[in-house]
Amino acid sequence: MENESDNSENNDKYRINKGESGDGFWGKVADAWVSSSVYDSLASMAEWEDENHEAIQFVLDNDQNYYALVPKDADVEKMYEVDIVDVK
Repeated sequence: MENESDNSENNDKYRINKGESGDGFWGKVADAWVSSSVYDSLASMAEWEDENHEAIQFVLDNDQNYYALVPKDADVEKMYEVDIVDVK
């Protein structure tokens, strides 16, 4: 597991690197935050949400469009008997 006090090797969209926030007071606050285990946990949760869910659009009997974020392995068409439209 990566050392939580030095996340300078993280190059993904869910995390910022220590030292990227500037040299002033708020930069130091941001560096302390990105070095914390709470930040790492929240970033991991965001990554999991993006990788394991998908956006869907479906139309109900009243001809209104609805959007939902559902698990990728869920078969919404069978669960709710609706027609799914691809969301881009």
